[in-house]
Amino acid sequence: IAGELTSTVLHVAARSLAAQGLSIYGDHQDVMAVRQTGFAMLSSSSVQEAHDTAAIAQLATLRSRVPFVHFFDGFRTSHEENSVELLTDAQLLEYVPKELVRAHRRRALSPEHPYIRGTAQNPDTYFQGREASNKYYDEVPGIVATAMEEFAAISGRSYSLVEYHGHPEADRVLVIMGSGAQ
Repeated sequence: IAGELTSTVLHVAARSLAAQGLSIYGDHQDVMAVRQTGFAMLSSSSVQEAHDTAAIAQLATLRSRVPFVHFFDGFRTSHEENSVELLTDAQLLEYVPKELVRAHRRRALSPEHPYIRGTAQNPDTYFQGREASNKYYDEVPGIVATAMEEFAAISGRSYSLVEYHGHPEADRVLVIMGSGAQ
């Protein structure tokens, strides 16, 4: 999926991997296992943010062609009962341009326009192909930031790639993601 730059979003309720026991409470062991797959990763901290980030991730993957894993804490967020402001169908249709969806569908495998994917390659051409995809990944942060800004315009709820809360001259910081950031 990532190697072929196929726009995809996997929504994952992150949980602990079973070891000597099983825990339904969330940590990020399972999603951290996908860090090396070429998927971009977005984390949500609440039920509202999970709803909103689902739309943001979809727009970002269609624009960038880089697949995304959108994850949130299993149980803590996935099973929480809370009020959520849903986007209307009209807002979603406005937010995700139809042309991006059509472009994605045109890249699908079809007997009407066949082509080869996933060929066997020698090291010289394989390396060139891997390097050629870097431009897509380099653009992801800007694409996600823009998608977040556009989302704020239609929803009134704003997000950023990184949010800082604290003293402006702190000499130590704690980095938190997931429901612990709420």
